Amino acid sequence: MLRFVAVLAFAAVAQAAPGGGHFAYGHQQKHCHTKYNIKLEQACHEEYDVIVDTTYIEECQDIVTQHCQETSQQVHHSSAVVGHDSQVVSHGHGGYGYGKRAADAEAQPGYSTGPQCHAKKDRQCHKKPVQNSRKIPRQVCVPYEVKVPYEVCGHSHVHVEQYANGYGYGH
Repeated sequence: MLRFVAVLAFAAVAQAAPGGGHFAYGHQQKHCHTKYNIKLEQACHEEYDVIVDTTYIEECQDIVTQHCQETSQQVHHSSAVVGHDSQVVSHGHGGYGYGKRAADAEAQPGYSTGPQCHAKKDRQCHKKPVQNSRKIPRQVCVPYEVKVPYEVCGHSHVHVEQYANGYGYGH
């Protein structure tokens, strides 16, 4: 703004000056503007993957079935006279005489084998899953742009001429 006022003041002086009234001036101007370079950077963070380990445990049970069998037998003895016969076997006293069969023998009580057992083992198994989960960290990076500003400047030369007759032009 101050430059503009100075130019107007010089122009007024030049028009009022005697004899020809030619006026010229020039100056340098600096022009700057901001540009940006794009720089790629990364933002990283941790994420977690969940890993599930499954272990199968075989659980078994033995079922024992015992089969027992007992055999018993009883013997009942009986005797009866079913006939009789007498005869002379020898003469004399030889110790042989009339004999008599024992009609009653001792009774036998029978027998028992006692319980005879045999076991049958039956194994039943099933698989049981046991799960264990764990977190495994992993790094995840995401690229993003960063604008890095820098200033670009240039110079220009302004030249102004003015004549007393009121016509003027600039370069």
